[in-house]
Amino acid sequence: MKSNDAFLSAIEELEIDLFKLGFKRESSETKGAAYFLSYRRSETIVRFLYGPGDWDVEVIVNCGDRKLALKDILGILEINIWFHENRYVQKGERNIRSELFWYLELLKFGLPILEGKM
Repeated sequence: MKSNDAFLSAIEELEIDLFKLGFKRESSETKGAAYFLSYRRSETIVRFLYGPGDWDVEVIVNCGDRKLALKDILGILEINIWFHENRYVQKGERNIRSELFWYLELLKFGLPILEGKM
């Protein structure tokens, strides 16, 4: 499937930046057509999920004992402001690479705040 290939290719590129941020791949698995990739840095785990039914990219962050989906992360005012000022806007055809790299920018901004609240 074309979108699966685009996701896997983009993740390979994204990993370079995650490694620079101190993350190491912890696990990678597929369940049917869905992909689950986890990256760890100390007490922080970032998980990327991609697959059916809606084929959206999802990111879940575990900081210490807290498991945070995007809606939870946006509950933090500073991150919510950044999100609204830097909202991902799809231009033309879907670009999974752009989506993933937008999430990376969100993580670069938000992780220091999240990890500071552990």
